[in-house]
Formats: sequence, structure tokens, C-alpha cells
Amino acid sequence: MNIEKRGSLYTVTAKGDLDIILTVIRAKEPVFCESLPLSLEEIFISETGVHGYDIKNLIL
Repeated sequence: MNIEKRGSLYTVTAKGDLDIILTVIRAKEPVFCESLPLSLEEIFISETGVHGYDIKNLIL
């Protein structure tokens, strides 16, 4: 759904089967990899961004 890069750190927001997602990521041989659940707010922000909404305009 979304990939952000800050320096050498990538943050991937993905939807689907966790085992498949982690298998794909681990195939790239990262130094470190962990999965973190999203809060309802984070899910809402991610989903609205994917559908082309600017969340800042919706909230403010």
C-alpha cells in the first residue's frame, strides 16, 4: 500500500497475509525486519491516502 524511505530505513505499509508479506521482504535479506500492527487511526489515514484523499484537508 505504501513505502516510505528515511535514510537506510524503509517503512512498508502492506495489506494481506502477514506470512507472505514477510517472506517477500526477508527474500531481500534486510538487516532487520519486524511487523507492527496499525491503530485504527493509522489504518484510516493509510486507506484514505491510497484512495487519493489528502487527510490534512479532511481533518483541518
